[in-house]
Amino acid sequence: MTKTQLRKKFKELQRNNNKSMMELFERALKSGALELSNYDDNYILPKIIIHAILLGMVDQWRPLIPEFLRESKNLSHFL
Repeated sequence: MTKTQLRKKFKELQRNNNKSMMELFERALKSGALELSNYDDNYILPKIIIHAILLGMVDQWRPLIPEFLRESKNLSHFL
């Protein structure tokens, strides 16, 4: 794979992820689990929501092949 091919595929997955994240964000708002008045107008609550969404997405994106999982974990040390 070339860098150009990789960038194209990454951007495509990123676009799909952004849509999924917005859907999960709306679900979080409708869930009743958040008391918005308990939070100031800052980035704490959005970060909490993003963290919760990403925790849920970890399993969705986990490589199923052990070799690829090891490669992913190794790469995470460089990010």
